[in-house]
Amino acid sequence: MIFLNPQHPITLMRLKSFLLIAAGLFCMAFRSQATPHLDFDGTRFYLAYAPQHSEVGLREYLPKGESLEHWNRLLSERYFKHLTDPEAYVKKVGKVAQGNQAEKNYELFIDKGKGLYAINFLSYSEKEGVMECNIMQVHREKELGLVLYQYAWRVYGINKMNEKQADAAAKKVATDLHRMTPLFLSFDFKQKE
Repeated sequence: MIFLNPQHPITLMRLKSFLLIAAGLFCMAFRSQATPHLDFDGTRFYLAYAPQHSEVGLREYLPKGESLEHWNRLLSERYFKHLTDPEAYVKKVGKVAQGNQAEKNYELFIDKGKGLYAINFLSYSEKEGVMECNIMQVHREKELGLVLYQYAWRVYGINKMNEKQADAAAKKVATDLHRMTPLFLSFDFKQKE
């Protein structure tokens, strides 16, 4: 409540300015609360991409300041209506991630009793010089088919590192992957407004 004090007159112009500023601040606060987002590992991820008409339901979330063209961390959610077997899906992802590499680059987490079907894996693009870490968990929902939740992060410039730097980056990525996997497997993927 605003009291007009005869000792300190508030002109109508000042009152209007005050009300406009207050209304603007209220709208900004309301708008920031209404932005779809997910909070994971101390970072807020904002909805960056959700095509209306897609064969695969897709929602991708990025931290503020990152873009779909160049991101460091990403959360995503996908729906595959035509798929029904989460175990077969994570095993297939493992085979694809392995490719023709001799050394295993993925780890499966399967607990049928808990309905847990997940995988983490590393991939590397020589062309782009990017190492990407992924953690995915999959479950089946009757109306939606398979629901996949993913957390991924990237390390750029691997191709410009010497052997010692690349080994150090790989060790850090492996440590981060083992720290992040249990966090993500217990993450409640519920969008907030």
